[in-house]
Amino acid sequence: MLHRHPKQNLWLPPGGHIERDELPDYTARREIEEETGLRLRLHSEDLAAHMSREMDCGVVPQPAFILIEDINPFHQHVDFTYFARLAESDEAFQQEPAAVERNGFAWFAPEQLDMEGVPQNVRVGASRAIAYFASSHGAGTPAAGESGQA
Repeated sequence: MLHRHPKQNLWLPPGGHIERDELPDYTARREIEEETGLRLRLHSEDLAAHMSREMDCGVVPQPAFILIEDINPFHQHVDFTYFARLAESDEAFQQEPAAVERNGFAWFAPEQLDMEGVPQNVRVGASRAIAYFASSHGAGTPAAGESGQA
């Protein structure tokens, strides 16, 4: 799921900036719900919950990968990229999948990601997300790649 970024004129996944005192996993879920209305489950949430119980302390769900992007000589983004799938309880999407598209987002098949305006890191990240959810690691279907930028 991507949208045409208004400033960069590129097809990008939902994402945004980490707020003060906010953890990256919370940012990922908050941003995608704000931008698309979807409630997602991050790929590493179950492992983090298990480790938290085992270690008797909080464990932050790990991103699938972290990107460093030089926007210009004075501006850099650090993207915490998570793979995600729809939360089982997201009845809004189950009832009306077109709602996401009304918010400016569109669903793309893997072969469509070769179109102009899709950055290489988005192509590769989407391919990795699809492979993750197709493997025994991920149960279910991916909904989106999500980035939280610091």
